[in-house]
Amino acid sequence: MEEPIMNKLPNLPIQIVGRDNVSNLYDLLGSRPLVLALHRFFGCTLSQYELGNLIREYRSLENPGFDLVVGVQSYPAYIHSLQDRFDGVPVICDVEGELYKVLGLGSAADREELGRNPIVAETVAKAKEAGLVHGEDSGNPLQYPGLFVIAPDGEVRYAFRADAPAGLPSLADAVREAGLR
Repeated sequence: MEEPIMNKLPNLPIQIVGRDNVSNLYDLLGSRPLVLALHRFFGCTLSQYELGNLIREYRSLENPGFDLVVGVQSYPAYIHSLQDRFDGVPVICDVEGELYKVLGLGSAADREELGRNPIVAETVAKAKEAGLVHGEDSGNPLQYPGLFVIAPDGEVRYAFRADAPAGLPSLADAVREAGLR
């Protein structure tokens, strides 16, 4: 398990699609742990592929025991137009990447660095095979994703920060590492 940069989730203001009456991160916390998956912009086929897999995995669980929220560096209107792709999972829209910075997610120095990791070509091929196409650009095109498991009190129980633009762990692996299963 990677050590979190912080022990507590910061209570930042957020823009979210798919959940009414949510204006900050702590509004997302309830009686169950929260899995927060942050990816690049949703126009990116890597993001579409990996977040789609996480959402399908979450929806396949009969009683997951945790809530899932995803975040992307896309505009709310764009995400709202694609709401069916998220299958009811709330989406944080953070075009400026403030949450990404606070949670310590890195980014590549340039596009050449983005493509160096073999997982990129592998994931792009899988995304194309799945019929995914590039959509609207926004946010930081060099952004790396991350996945966090947060206890109801805001404690960060698990933090994964990718060192490539793809490569998020499965939900099963993350919640197991967080000690939830």
